[in-house]
Amino acid sequence: MNYFEFYNIPVSFTPSQTDIKKTFYEFSKTYHPDFHSDASDLTKEETLQKSALNNEAYKTLKNFDLRLKYVLELKGAIQPTDKDDIPQDFLMEMMDINERIMEVQFDFEETAYNKLLEEVNAFESKLINSVLGILEKESQTSEDLETIKNFYYKKKYLRRLRENIEKIRED
Repeated sequence: MNYFEFYNIPVSFTPSQTDIKKTFYEFSKTYHPDFHSDASDLTKEETLQKSALNNEAYKTLKNFDLRLKYVLELKGAIQPTDKDDIPQDFLMEMMDINERIMEVQFDFEETAYNKLLEEVNAFESKLINSVLGILEKESQTSEDLETIKNFYYKKKYLRRLRENIEKIRED
């Protein structure tokens, strides 16, 4: 049973966060082990498993990046063992940003640091806006899934870039 089936909601890249939260709290009460302390060992075990499933489902479905990966896996667009398949044209675009990251690492300047973060944020925002219509569709074609897969890998790359930029300040 996947998380969407467990929560009785349709598989979607953009499910209702209100429904997810409501179902999580409802199931938290229903499957909380403390409410089944007098039950049989089998019932206790089943309740514990459903409680763990509820927590994992909520963690995944409320987080955009985790949900994106999960839905792509459910739809067979990516496999858990796949390597990041980042399009070459995107990597070429990122070369300039990577060079500036190295410059800021070697010679920290607050203005350049902030500009880098702004640029990565703007790039990510533009990237999200480019696929939002596809993500919100009720069902996606194989071409749509390929576009979303590329978006996922690009977004993941940008997240690592942002983490590298933020580490500069820590050093």
